[in-house]
Amino acid sequence: MARIELASDGLVDSLTQALAPARFLEILRTELSMAAREGRKITLISARLREIPSSDENAVDHAELILYRFAQDLQKKLRAGDHCGRISEMGFWIMVRGDEEAARKAAPRLINREDEELWRIEFCESEVGESIKNLLRRMDAIHFTK
Repeated sequence: MARIELASDGLVDSLTQALAPARFLEILRTELSMAAREGRKITLISARLREIPSSDENAVDHAELILYRFAQDLQKKLRAGDHCGRISEMGFWIMVRGDEEAARKAAPRLINREDEELWRIEFCESEVGESIKNLLRRMDAIHFTK
C-alpha cells in the first residue's frame, strides 16, 4: 500500500483536521505540568488503524476515508480538556484527563463499537510528575510496535 501523507500547517493535520503532532505535544506538555501540580494523572489512548490489505487497489483511499471519519466523529465526542492528535500516518493519540481506569471508561464513548475491529486501541497512564520525555518514550513503544 502506498503511504498516506502526514502533513500539517503546524496546528492541524491536513487530512483529518485533528491536532498536528507539534501542537498536540505542546498541549500534552502543558497538561502534564498542570497534572503534576495538582497530583493527578493523564492517560494517552493510542488508536492505530490496522493494516488494510495491500491487494485492494483503493487501499490508500479507503484508509484515508477511515482516518478522516474517525477523527471527525471523535472531535464531536471529546470533552473539554481532552485532545486528539494525529501522531502517525495510521493513527491518533487521544489525551484524557484522568487515570487509565477513567480512560478505559471513556473509550467506548469515544470509539464506536462497530469501528473497534478496525483499530488497535492501547492505553498509557502517566505517573504523577512524570516528564514528557519519559511518557513519550513509553507511548511510542506502545503505538509504534506492530
